Amino acid sequence: MTKEVLTKLVIRFLTGGDNVADTLSKYHPAEVEKYIEMAFNSVIYQICLNAISYNDFGQLDAYCKSFSNVPVICDELRDEYYSILPVSIINLPKNRGIRFISPMKDQRNQFVDRENNASDIYDELEVGMMPDMITYYRENVKLFYDNRMTQELAENGVLQKLIPAYSEWSDEDELPIPGGKDMDIVRTVIELLSKKPNEDLSDNNNTVLKRN
Repeated sequence: MTKEVLTKLVIRFLTGGDNVADTLSKYHPAEVEKYIEMAFNSVIYQICLNAISYNDFGQLDAYCKSFSNVPVICDELRDEYYSILPVSIINLPKNRGIRFISPMKDQRNQFVDRENNASDIYDELEVGMMPDMITYYRENVKLFYDNRMTQELAENGVLQKLIPAYSEWSDEDELPIPGGKDMDIVRTVIELLSKKPNEDLSDNNNTVLKRN
């Protein structure tokens, strides 16, 4: 199901199947999409929690998009290489919205996520002993790489596989909605919007009187 179809489906449920102008003016498609985004993100978040419980994170990979040749930039003040996330991602526990990073032409050399300021700990672990294993940490929309990132690798950019936020999918994209969850999203959005108070169009006697 595409974003466009999902939005129209929700609006059709809200209007009782008829495109009534007054009802559509109350539920603007842009507002409906915001509620759909909350419901969609909630579904992915729950899938992540289930993955943590069963230690099976492969199920999150179905919601990825791949981004090739993501630029790697040198922060000269910090003497660190970094990339800017090419899209907004769903913020999941322990940065699991970032599924995979590697050099463009060597997916076997997957980078390893680490906590900010934890480089000393990783240096003492087995992963830190591997000369080709690059770690990264996140600062908001930036991903900083350790000193194993070379200028040669930086010139080619990196491959990133991310779970984009709902707003990043185009209207024509097939949404990666889990089987049976599409109607859950529709029901959640309808429930949220049905509780929306009617807009108060009265002026509550606040009309400014013209002076004579």
